Amino acid sequence: MDYRDPTGVTMQPLWPQIPPSQRIAIEREARQLAGYRQGREICDRLLRHLSDDPTGNRVNTWLREADDPRLNSIVQQLFRVLRGLHG
Repeated sequence: MDYRDPTGVTMQPLWPQIPPSQRIAIEREARQLAGYRQGREICDRLLRHLSDDPTGNRVNTWLREADDPRLNSIVQQLFRVLRGLHG
């Protein structure tokens, strides 16, 4: 069975600059920690901030502005997962 888009549009991954294995691991962990919908939102926001600013300054600003200890804990765990993937 062929699942190609009949319009001929080629689909691009949401985060092409991030290896799929890393994105999937981060998304799974976020969803386990925060639930399906909120985990996806946290994952997307984290990856967007890291893509825009690899130094992590935007992530720090986001966490500071959110002033949410639970969000801070989840993001710290996601960084641990990323570090584990990088060895």
